[in-house]
Formats: sequence, C-alpha cells, structure tokens
Amino acid sequence: MHKYKLRSFTWMFCIAALLVLAPAAIGEPLQPGDANGDFSVNISDAVWIINYVFVSGQSPVDMHVADLNGDCTVNVSDAVTLVNYIFLEGGGPLTNDCTHLEKTGNCLGRDFEADSGYVYIEVLGNDLHIHHMDAYYQCCLEFFVDYSFEGSTITAQEVDTGDLCDCICYFDSLRSVYYDLDDGSYTLIVLGIWGDTMAVEDIVVDGDYGLAGHTSYGCLKGDFDGEPPIIDYVFENGILTMSHGNAYFNCGGKIVVAFEQASDTLRFIEINISNLWAYCMCYFAVSASVDGLTPGVYTAEVYAREPIDAPDLLIDRREITLP
Repeated sequence: MHKYKLRSFTWMFCIAALLVLAPAAIGEPLQPGDANGDFSVNISDAVWIINYVFVSGQSPVDMHVADLNGDCTVNVSDAVTLVNYIFLEGGGPLTNDCTHLEKTGNCLGRDFEADSGYVYIEVLGNDLHIHHMDAYYQCCLEFFVDYSFEGSTITAQEVDTGDLCDCICYFDSLRSVYYDLDDGSYTLIVLGIWGDTMAVEDIVVDGDYGLAGHTSYGCLKGDFDGEPPIIDYVFENGILTMSHGNAYFNCGGKIVVAFEQASDTLRFIEINISNLWAYCMCYFAVSASVDGLTPGVYTAEVYAREPIDAPDLLIDRREITLP
C-alpha cells in the first residue's frame, strides 16, 4: 500500500476548487505537472487530475506531462505528488521521464460484430499514439504495451497484467503513447494480447513538421447550423491552428484529425474513428495544430470522414496567408 503525505485541508481545497480551464495552445512546451496546459503548475492542475480520475473529467492536455511521478500512468498518486510539491516541504522534483504511457478505456455493455476491433495509429510531433478500438478482452484488463526495437522496426505487443475474471467485453479504446521517438522512418507492428497481428504500418517521425495535436468536444449544446462551416485559422509562433466550431458527426463519434500537405494545399481531415453508433447526429468543436509550415499563401481544405472507410467529404476550401 502506498503512503501519501496529504493533509485533509488540501483535499477539501481541491474538492471546493472544481475549475474548468482552457487548454494551452498546442505545440508550446509544458513543464511537468501542468495538467491543464495553462503554462503554470498550481493547485488547479491537481484538481484537473482528480476530476479526470474520479468524475470522468477532461483528460490532461498532455498525459506525459501529467505523469508527475514517472510511473507510466496518470492516477491519484500524481495529484498527491503535485499537492505535496506545492504545499509541503520536501515534495521532491516533478518528473515525466516515462518512455510510454497506457490508458484502458471503458468496458462497453453492448455487443459488436465479430472481429470489429481495429487499430488507429497517429504520430504527433515525436510521439507515437496507438489506439486499439473495440478491443474484445477480459473485463479485469490491466492494459500495458511492451515495445521492442530492431533497426527501423518497432513492435508493440499488448499485454494484460491484471488478474483473470470470468467475463469479457468490448473496450471503447485502449491507448498507448510512446514518447520522444527519434526522427526517421519506421515500420510499426502492433500485436494483440494473444500475439495476433492487429496492424502493420509505415510511419514517418519529424518533430519539426506535421500535426502537433488535435482536440474535439461534443455533442455541443445550443442551436447550431452546419452551413456555413464555422472555421477559423490562426498562425502564431510558427504554428497553424485550424478550429472548426460546428463539425457535424454521429453522436457516438470519437473525432480525430489527420493532416496532409500537397505542395501549397493543406488538408485537415476530421475522422470519426468510433464504431459506437447512435441514432442521432450532433455538432462537435474540433481543432488541430500543425508545426513547421513556412510563411506563404496556401489553399486550406477541411474534410470529414464518417465512417472510417467512407469517402472524404469536402467541408470547406479557402485561401489563407501565413505571414
């Protein structure tokens, strides 16, 4: 059992201070402990982690940054570490030196078609993100990924470190992030818990160029209309951010953004990667940031893809100038 130096008044303070803070601009470095991305480390970051762990609050802006004690997971011990650091002497330095971090999603109480699970892979900066959607594993799953490297080949082997229980279910998402890969081209092989090949994909890591991050929130409350699309572009400190305020997807959607550049054309592709369909449509606030673009005049395009294998639908095309 872990023993935490945490006084009751700090818990009372945390519970009373339920804050909702705007995440930081994607692409700017965050110091260890800055869970809400406001470029400072204080009690609001502990509150953010507590809300995330106990009341299904928003995820930390960067899970690597929120892993304050470097144990490769984000849980209440990270909030305790942060409170001790802020209020108690000898709290120790905050670190985020874990090489990778896993997150087990929710066990869904519904049936899917056989073999409906799939893997979605993305590279954000120098970080590799692996999402295993609709994984069919035992309910007591404790998810871990064992990474091995041989030349330019990366093998990511899923592992269950938990005790066995007498039920199985579908998980909405199993996630793993491997941090700080060197720039280069790799072949990624993802193996399931039983050794089955889930995905084989060639990836390119270039920390100075490409998609730096993305966010999505929905279903949004209020009156919206999909036409015209509410899209804005902001170029600051070498980072281009696209914000789409009325992206229209299925209510059960999990929206990610991919980015492609073809000469002077920039394509943002909003993708619903969820197989959990609802009998309704709603609006999402989606954003994505790209690093490494040079100033100039570009044609910016936004596409929607739903389901994941459907043709891309052009939502907006316009000329933008990056000063």
